[in-house]
Amino acid sequence: MKRSLLPYRDSWFQLAALALIVSSVLLAVDYGPGFRMPIPGWTSGGDHSRQAQAQSSPQGVPSTRAPTRTQATQTGVPSSGGSQSSTSEVSPETELALGNAAFGHRNYALAMQWYRKAAAQGNATAEVNIGFLYYRGQGVARDYGQAMQWALKAAAQGDASAEDDIGEIYETGSGVARDYGQAMQWFRKAAAQGNASAEDDIGALYYRGQGVARDYGQAMQWYRKAAAQGDATAEANIGGLYEDGLGVARDYGQAMQWFRKAAAQGNANAEENIGAIYLNGLGVPRDYGQAARWYKKAAAQGDWTAKQTLKNLEDR
Repeated sequence: MKRSLLPYRDSWFQLAALALIVSSVLLAVDYGPGFRMPIPGWTSGGDHSRQAQAQSSPQGVPSTRAPTRTQATQTGVPSSGGSQSSTSEVSPETELALGNAAFGHRNYALAMQWYRKAAAQGNATAEVNIGFLYYRGQGVARDYGQAMQWALKAAAQGDASAEDDIGEIYETGSGVARDYGQAMQWFRKAAAQGNASAEDDIGALYYRGQGVARDYGQAMQWYRKAAAQGDATAEANIGGLYEDGLGVARDYGQAMQWFRKAAAQGNANAEENIGAIYLNGLGVPRDYGQAARWYKKAAAQGDWTAKQTLKNLEDR
């Protein structure tokens, strides 16, 4: 499942207050070595490119994308448990932003409090994010049933991210019977609104032949739709199809181009695939130095295949 953000809209006073709050927190927090501000959203389970399944996280547990921790100060924006300031009523967009700030600094309980406040005012994105926290068991006990309920609330408002999340719950069988037909239906709803993650997910179902007849041509079409929106997972998947010659003529040059596009966005599986191309001399001169360089990039993100390959290279 994925977290998402709505465009921020608020009065100039609340914007200024929020800026002061977040700025004070950013200055006060020790991020620790290697910390990067994450990206909002839940990741797709549609990454099938070479060896992706061997190195991915356990099925049904998505990785996270999200924002930053905050505590309200005396700036006109209330703390999560406090009373409303007499200066200005807090909008759901402000509450959502504060929840995102808390999430980014791993204060998941505080994030949940702010998301609930925003959701109480009908904010669909907050509903999606509450579902995400239940799905991951962050700030609350993991509860796939609650995750589904909150995703359905947001989907009832036409939220495309929620529709994609519901599809992924059915695809992975998280708290429900696995149902690829239902997954496809929800992915198509989200894709009809231009949701890139859902487009990639549809491609993955065609690639694996789950709920539909296996069709690499359809997989490529859907991956290209998602890649046209800059989806890194889809870019890596296109590279995988070119590398393996599935639905297209095998073309290592094209594979490398697409893997590089995805790797430029930090996609670990693409980095691992580039390493494999250099290691095996596929369309490029064999280059162990370049192979090791790319495997190290992927391994730094936890890619299991890259770690094992690096170990084997070092043992030579």
